[in-house]
Amino acid sequence: MRKLYTFILSFFIGMFMVGAQTNQPPIIGTTGNANPIILKSVANKTVNCIDSVRYPQSKLTGIAETGPLTNNTAAQTGISQAYHLNTAATINGIGAYLLLDFDGVPGNVAPVVAKIKVYDIDGQNYPTTQIDSAMIQVADVGFNEQVLMFSSPVAVTDSFAITIEMGTFNATTDTIYYTTNVCGWDGSVCLVGDGNNEDLSCVLSPDFVSANGSSWFNNNIEVFGWNIDMLMHPIIEQNFTSTYTTDVDSICPNGSVVFTNNSVLNTVSMFNQYGAGMPLYEWDFDDGSGIYNPFDTTYGYVAPGGYNTQLKLNYYGYSTNCVDSSNHLITVHDTAIANFGFVAGGVSFAFYDSSSYANTYSWDFGDGSPLDITQNPVHTFPLGSYQVCLTVTDSAGCSSDMFCDSVTFAVGIDDFYAADYVKVYPIPANKYFNVTVPNNYFNGNVIITDVVGQQLKLVAIDHQEKIKVSTDGIASGVYFVSIEYNGERVFTKRIVIDR
Repeated sequence: MRKLYTFILSFFIGMFMVGAQTNQPPIIGTTGNANPIILKSVANKTVNCIDSVRYPQSKLTGIAETGPLTNNTAAQTGISQAYHLNTAATINGIGAYLLLDFDGVPGNVAPVVAKIKVYDIDGQNYPTTQIDSAMIQVADVGFNEQVLMFSSPVAVTDSFAITIEMGTFNATTDTIYYTTNVCGWDGSVCLVGDGNNEDLSCVLSPDFVSANGSSWFNNNIEVFGWNIDMLMHPIIEQNFTSTYTTDVDSICPNGSVVFTNNSVLNTVSMFNQYGAGMPLYEWDFDDGSGIYNPFDTTYGYVAPGGYNTQLKLNYYGYSTNCVDSSNHLITVHDTAIANFGFVAGGVSFAFYDSSSYANTYSWDFGDGSPLDITQNPVHTFPLGSYQVCLTVTDSAGCSSDMFCDSVTFAVGIDDFYAADYVKVYPIPANKYFNVTVPNNYFNGNVIITDVVGQQLKLVAIDHQEKIKVSTDGIASGVYFVSIEYNGERVFTKRIVIDR
């Protein structure tokens, strides 16, 4: 690269570098004949993230160098900056320190027309295939950064280069000065500076042919080892999406869910200031246990319930930080708990289920009879004492539970008599049902209870053998009809009311 410094120019550029880092916000440039566009920072914006990428910001804090761009065969006619990207993005414009003179006074030089181009790059960071271009007017903004927004954003899918090129549309006297940092040079070695030898800066010179046969050449490789790393920065909108999948949506207690992170996030150091102690991924499993930071993970739940899990994605940009989040509901099934009660009624007894979260039922009456799988069975026992057990399982098949209770039946002759002669009809009942009662139980009562043993209706028997019982006020469902005589229930039968 030709150095056009004089002592006075170096003095001015030293002043520029101080001013560039302490002055007011950037002056806004224009694209074509468009009105000035103000660049606004976007914070906490989901799905995409607009960031003014300064790779890295510190690279414009070293010793300044200014080079000229002119439409002149004896000078540089373009500059290029390569950027390495690992995902798709959209370039909305660029920012750079571009000067039209060195007096620091804005507006006393007419704008200069130039062209911004976006290229693919090769392995040496040289621009190769052009992707898009736009005409710009570089304004006299003094010693300030200039932001130039594209009228039509440019989409890129991976690494790219941005160039500012002069052309025949410029007068030979028009000159744009680009400002960057470079290591100090004593003619043989690099002395100071903060360039990291990324070989990212290229210039276009019509009277120089580089090793790759083009007129683009890299400062660090081909011109005395100068490590010029910062020329311009893109204002870039990145594809930034939080998304994840789970292997299951519901589990049993003490089960685990596999969370697979499918998020899109660019973590290349050129575009993300991610560092130690700055989590990229924040998992919240909605159980109060805290935040976790792996890329993806397996997580276990103990307590039943619904858990609105979340993955938050963090982008640490140069001009803004952005956040995107996604959610997924995980259901942990309730555990079945067995319980029951019963209503004694002579030789027949009505058992009512009072279990929690039960889906299947298995009754063992302890008298050698087959298992009963109905929810609320009626069972007739021989004389004696028995251990009755109910086993239930939940709807997901996660668990089973058993509850047992001892029952003793002292069955008298009247109870057998009632079982043979008491009749209940029609079943299912609609507006009413009939109960035929032998005269042995005159002056007793007909009692209706629900499946949990709560009494709903009592009808006195008096001296009639046929009792008509109205179902008014009783909803459709399963109930028990009992005969109570002398303080004992000598008969119980399950009925269905269908209104």
